[in-house]
Parts: sequence; structure tokens; C-alpha cells
Amino acid sequence: MNILSIIARIWRIWPKGFTASLIYSSIFTCLGLLLAYIHPIFLPLVSVITIYPAYLFYIISQRFKNALKLILSWAFILSIIVILFSYYMPEHASKIIINGEKYRNEMFSWIKTGEGAEGDYKLFLIPKIKELILFSFLAFITMGFAALLLGAYLLNYMNYYVGTLLLYSKNNLTSLIFVALFSWPIYAILRVIGYIGLGISLTYLSYALLIKLFMRKTSSLLHIFMKNIFGRTFFNISKIKNILLFSLILIVLDFILKATIANAIYQPILHQNTIIP
Repeated sequence: MNILSIIARIWRIWPKGFTASLIYSSIFTCLGLLLAYIHPIFLPLVSVITIYPAYLFYIISQRFKNALKLILSWAFILSIIVILFSYYMPEHASKIIINGEKYRNEMFSWIKTGEGAEGDYKLFLIPKIKELILFSFLAFITMGFAALLLGAYLLNYMNYYVGTLLLYSKNNLTSLIFVALFSWPIYAILRVIGYIGLGISLTYLSYALLIKLFMRKTSSLLHIFMKNIFGRTFFNISKIKNILLFSLILIVLDFILKATIANAIYQPILHQNTIIP
């Protein structure tokens, strides 16, 4: 049995359906919470490993909208799990979520004082640009896997902050609702969508360039493999142009809104509805 046959067999039995992939990812994310007690890297790693095959399948078969829906749904489920875990077991969460405590302390200080990187472009611009460059680099050189891993890491410490912030909301339902709604700001949501679209674009570009290199030497064999497994034998880079443009617009909007409404809207509302010691 040759290597392509082995890959084909594994690929056929691995769940690539939308619902099945999300169910598997949810189950393994919970498992990742347990494994994180061994090492915190297991929480993002296990979650990404279970969703990546379906993600890559959608990218290779050029179902980019499905890939976007899949990762958005995955990010939402991951967020709910981590927020609930952080809310009900904050002491445990603080030990297993990488960078969670540091980010929480920064955000709590910003909510209390209005000072910090969250609303000051002089403080957040360079770090965010570096983060964007790193994300793009990882998406390209690993066909999206390491970018998803970075994304899970970023989501986890953001959601740890959200979960613990809910614990400090004022003792009334209105404040709890306000904190729940405003702890995840609109610009951060736009950033997540933008990063996902950027990751999809760079994953496909990386895949297309890699396959073109291999096709020079193994074109007939690769042609049969792609046709049998992915149902595609061609590349169309133009298909990702709109996704890439849309993603970059969202990322630019994130920068603009973060610099303008974080301090003007979000900090006052969170400050008014929380009691942070």
C-alpha cells in the first residue's frame, strides 16, 4: 500500500462534515481543558487538531464560504467553553490558559482607569501590526495550521478575561447583561472575522503554490490523487481576492474603531457596570 493510498484512506474516514467537525472539536476542546493541566499548550492544540482536517478540506475543494462558516462556528464554540470554564472555575482557568492572567490584569486596569493599550493607538498599533504579520506568516508557511493555533491562543486569553470580568459585574441583571454584551467589543469581533478570512486566503495561496511545485515532477500522479480525494484538479487564485480584500477592510476597521470607541464607549460602560477592586 503506497503512501497516497494511506493518506486517502485516512482522509475518507476522518469527519469532514460541518456538524460532525464541530461536535468533535467541542468534545476534544473539553478534553484539552483536562490535558492542559499537564501543559497549557494542549488546550489550543487539541482544539485545532480536530477542526483542521475539515478546514483544509474546504480550502482545497475551494469551498471558502464553508471554511469561513466552519472556523467562525468553531471560534464561537471555543469561546463559550472557555468563558464558562473561566466563570465557574477561575482559579483553575488562570493556571491553564496561556497569558490569561496577564491580559486580564491589563484589561481590568484599563476598565478602572481608562489608561492602557486597549484604547491608545500609540500603545497598541505596533504590537497589533506585529501580531498580524506573525499570523500571516504562520498561515502561509503551515497551510493555516499554526495560524489557527495562534488564533486559538488569542481567543482563549480574551475569553478568560471575559469570563472573569462577568464575576465582577454589579449585583443586578442589567449590569450582568451590559458586561456580557460589551466585554467582547465589536472591533474585536471584526478582527476575528478578518483574521479568519486572511487565514483562508493565505492557506489557499500556500496550498496552490506548493502543489504547483510538486506538479512539475509528479503531475499525473498528483492529478489522480486530487481528483479522487478532493474533487478538484485546478487552482483559481482569483477566487480569494474578494475574501482577502474583505478581510483587510475588517482588520483596518478594527484598528480605527479600537482607537476611537474603546475609550469613548466601551470603557465607561464596563466601568459603570463592574466593581473591580
